[in-house]
Amino acid sequence: MVHRIAVATSDGKMVNEHFGHARHFLIIDIYQDGNYEVVGIRDCIPACGFGDDGKDRMETVISAISDCNAVMVSRIGFSSMDRLRKRGILPLVMPGYIKDAIEAFFNDFVAKR
Repeated sequence: MVHRIAVATSDGKMVNEHFGHARHFLIIDIYQDGNYEVVGIRDCIPACGFGDDGKDRMETVISAISDCNAVMVSRIGFSSMDRLRKRGILPLVMPGYIKDAIEAFFNDFVAKR
């Protein structure tokens, strides 16, 4: 089984973006053996607020990462957490190096299964 993770990052090295402010999500597949690979980058308009067209930007961002099992962020609000969970996406507050966050995710969610 592959676990697909969206990472809120501004530099591709750190989990350093608030979910609602993120402009980029690095998409990473984590495999059962602990290996992982970056499979893409998804650019988006930050989720906080409404767009000029009145569309719910939060829903747009959540839809953009809807194929992910989890999203790693440096911070996130309760409302966003609830909306992600309702779509089956686990919100994880894991600021720091992406490599360290992936290792923690693997140890906590993949290796124990």
